[in-house]
Amino acid sequence: MVRTLSAMTMACAAAAVGQILLRHGLQQVGPLESWGPMALASFLWRAMSNASVVGGTVLNAVFYVLFLVVLSWSEVTVALPLTALERGDPQGGGARAALGRDHPRDRRGRPDRAE
Repeated sequence: MVRTLSAMTMACAAAAVGQILLRHGLQQVGPLESWGPMALASFLWRAMSNASVVGGTVLNAVFYVLFLVVLSWSEVTVALPLTALERGDPQGGGARAALGRDHPRDRRGRPDRAE
């Protein structure tokens, strides 16, 4: 389980930073004004030659490779909830679900759970 958590933590960090880089790079590239062949080719060239877009794409690829590795180690019911780490899930719901543990705060006020 430790290697699964470690790999998913690295994967989610790569995806989060990758998405930030993509957003930053695409703001530099500018909007796609039309779907004409020349406008589309120009947009794609500008995007593919932007370091932030390339870096973000590479980091997102790292996420998918690590996610595939984790799926080879554990069940999808463990790996998929851990992707909530990418969003910085403040309640830790993904990790709790994967580990099968409740947060102590979840037990308060629920008659079916001990205090």
